[in-house]
Parts: sequence; C-alpha cells; structure tokens
Amino acid sequence: MTSELATWSLVETAARIQRREVSSEEVVSAALARAEALQPSLNCFITLEAETALAEARAIDQRLARGEAVGPLAGVPLAHKDMFYRRGKVTTCGAAIRRDVVADRTATVLARLDGAGAVHLGNLNMSEFAVGPIGHNAHFGDCHNPWNTEHAPGGSSSGSGAAVAARIVAGALGSDTGGSIRIPSAMSG
Repeated sequence: MTSELATWSLVETAARIQRREVSSEEVVSAALARAEALQPSLNCFITLEAETALAEARAIDQRLARGEAVGPLAGVPLAHKDMFYRRGKVTTCGAAIRRDVVADRTATVLARLDGAGAVHLGNLNMSEFAVGPIGHNAHFGDCHNPWNTEHAPGGSSSGSGAAVAARIVAGALGSDTGGSIRIPSAMSG
C-alpha cells in the first residue's frame, strides 16, 4: 500500500484518513520514507521534521479513534516553501543570513492549515529570498527536477514544485510574485 499512497490526491488522502481506511501515521510514514529516499537526489527540503510530523499524525489518529471532529485536512502531510513563519522555528527564506532567525509568530496560512488538521512535514528549498526563476540556491544547495535531476525544477518555489511532482506530498505552499509557482509547475509537472 505504501507506493499506492503516493498516487492519491490530497482530497482522496484526506477522505481515506477520515474514513479510517488508512491511518495518518501510515500516510505520514510513507511520505517521510519518500522524502528521505529522494532528498539526496532532489534536495527539495531545507528541514524535514520527521519526529514532529509523526507525533502530529498519531494525535490525529487518536482523535479519529475517539470519534472527535477533525478538520478537513486532518492527517494529510504537507510541506511548505521555507518563507512561511512558524513560531519557534527557523525560517530561512533560502538565505544563509537567516539560518538562526527564529519566528516569533505563525503565518496565517500555516495557522489555517494547522486548524484544518494538516501535518507539517518540513520546509522546502527555494531561491534565496524568492528571487530567481530557476530555483537554484547557493546556500542550501540546488533543488533538482524530479523528472531529470540534471535539469532545474524552476523557481522560486523549487522545493514545492519538486516535492509535489515527486509525490512526496500531495500539496505544498509556494508563493508567486513573478512566476514562482507557475514556473516550477511548468518545469516539474
């Protein structure tokens, strides 16, 4: 079933978890396994938070087992471009000068995803300060296209495009000022 999980859409994954056909822990474990296996070749993550993600998944599974109401994305693993602040966590914006900057607040979009029950898998690679259509990053290493690792994934949301195209996660946040989502979508499928 592990390889089958990667073929499910975000909506299908959420529905199957809600119906308890599969546990969030199984889905998150499979996503983490794909992330760990593909990270050496894709470099789409800046941080991968395996222990935290598994704890969140177990908590969702326990709530479902008790019959508690959960959000529409309960137990679904997602990852996000490393520019969205999460209180108490480092957010680099792809820049070396931000390696030690700890956020003092959580971005509204992350708070809403948390409220919907999504499981945070980690922060995704990106062009430094979201500037660059190719997706290269001199500080955290270049992200690579999952279809051909000799090619760029597009940017600036390079990690988001690569992680979704590689089916590590069914969805990821990016940003789009000058094509930062559209370019990775086109280049990475």
